Amino acid sequence: MTVLSVNTRYNFSVHAPSILGSNFRNAELMAELNYRTALKFGDVVLRHRQVYPYLPADTESDLTKYNYYLFKIGDKEVVLADVWILPETVEVAVGGTYTVRLLGVAEPQVNMIREQLRLLGISFEIAQL
Repeated sequence: MTVLSVNTRYNFSVHAPSILGSNFRNAELMAELNYRTALKFGDVVLRHRQVYPYLPADTESDLTKYNYYLFKIGDKEVVLADVWILPETVEVAVGGTYTVRLLGVAEPQVNMIREQLRLLGISFEIAQL
């Protein structure tokens, strides 16, 4: 697995995207966790049971041997084991920070904009002025 750095944003794919999800774009690595700490952020035991059949045949089955990563994607936090990530797909997300002002926008439109940004995997902050 590629060495990942905390506070860096990544794009990557995972084994079993139907279970883990497929929108891992601009995912910010918040922390690297051991097994015991990962349990506090999600049910990694159940998730691993679901994902394990999709992993390569020689994958270690002992969950305590994995490294776990806490990613922030939009406004969600997600815990992933290193073996669930396809290493050949990991890349540093390149992008800048932009400011957009929306003038005369109603609350329902703001909610639609929020949802569209989430679907695109874009991290954002919206503040009313």
